[in-house]
Amino acid sequence: MTDLDFFSSPLPDRPTLDAAAFKRAFEELQRREQKAGRTITLEAFNEKAGINDRVFRKARTKHTTLPRHQVLKIAELLGCQPESIVEPFRKHPSPSVWDERDCKDRAAWPVPLREVASWVEFVEHLVRANSVRPSWRDDVLSLAAAPAIDAFNTALRHSSLVAKEDNPAIAAAMLKDAADDLLALDLHVLAGRYLARTETGNSYGSVELVYVLEVWIRRETEDLAHVVDRSHEPMCTSDGEDSHQDDEGEEWLAWQGKQRLFLWRGPPD
Repeated sequence: MTDLDFFSSPLPDRPTLDAAAFKRAFEELQRREQKAGRTITLEAFNEKAGINDRVFRKARTKHTTLPRHQVLKIAELLGCQPESIVEPFRKHPSPSVWDERDCKDRAAWPVPLREVASWVEFVEHLVRANSVRPSWRDDVLSLAAAPAIDAFNTALRHSSLVAKEDNPAIAAAMLKDAADDLLALDLHVLAGRYLARTETGNSYGSVELVYVLEVWIRRETEDLAHVVDRSHEPMCTSDGEDSHQDDEGEEWLAWQGKQRLFLWRGPPD
């Protein structure tokens, strides 16, 4: 098989390894190595493939996905076609389908807003966030509500510093008190999370992920149709995404509560 065969392989971005097929291909590799007077172990194979031991073990036993480039490397070392060691996958949509979805996502990425139910949990998110974006609508403004809105936003800024100084309980109490003042005016604090991308500003022009926490003061208790305009973001994945392990991907998806990140070629939500 030539290098061209590997790079033109129609694998999805993150295929799922077929454990039984991999086992058969690896046993065949072992037989070939024995005939040549050599031995090969899973540990040695894994080292050649350059994959984290734990990640590779999960891929072989729990049907978790691997990045496309790692599957290509595994197939190259085994001397087989990449498609023969992964589970069946749907054919890629045409580029125009991806482009259409990217344009739609870019203009209106869903970020459902829900009322904060636990200020302790909210503070955990506050500490993790790289960017906190408070906002409110004109319909919440009045002479009576303005001081409470300003007080909450001040508490939000200060509690972020307090929480990062290892005082999360104080931070949560500050926010709860400020939110209670808003609640007395029938105003609610809603929050939503997503992962944005931004250029790092270094000479290499790299892109990084940003943990965004949106915080809104609203009259309603939820807005599940809320969307974010992401047309200002780079139209490429971050450096970390190009080489991430499964546990990192799971953390990113858990943060925003979606099945994929913007620009990922995974299934729609």
